[in-house]
Amino acid sequence: MIELKELTLGYGQRTLLKTVNARITGGQLVALLGRNGTGKSTLLRAIMGLESPQSGEINLQGKDIASLKPEKLALSISFVTTDKVRIANLRCKDVVALGRAPYTNWLGQLQPEDRKIVMTFSWSVCPVMQKRQWIRCPTANASEL
Repeated sequence: MIELKELTLGYGQRTLLKTVNARITGGQLVALLGRNGTGKSTLLRAIMGLESPQSGEINLQGKDIASLKPEKLALSISFVTTDKVRIANLRCKDVVALGRAPYTNWLGQLQPEDRKIVMTFSWSVCPVMQKRQWIRCPTANASEL
């Protein structure tokens, strides 16, 4: 569960979100809607611990994210930005596999169970991958996904 308590976010004198309270439980699909510059990405970065709130707190499973080490936070939550992937020719499943990084062995290698999780998730959000596992992110056609 993610809980926002009296959360205020912004930059310097500019406030983007003021005294927001919200609770997001497991299994919910939540959409953040708003114009550019209204704080959607800032909120997501704050939830990930990448931005500090001006005031208030963000709790993950009942613990303030400010008190969690990055390694512990990475086991519970992940964030994919809208920035373009800078590594050329990654397959879509490789991008999904990046989310398994906190769970890999000491060499950073995916184990069979990790690969199964990656493919199951990939197929659930992008059914075309069942037939075209080689599809690369730069060539993925939106009508296929």
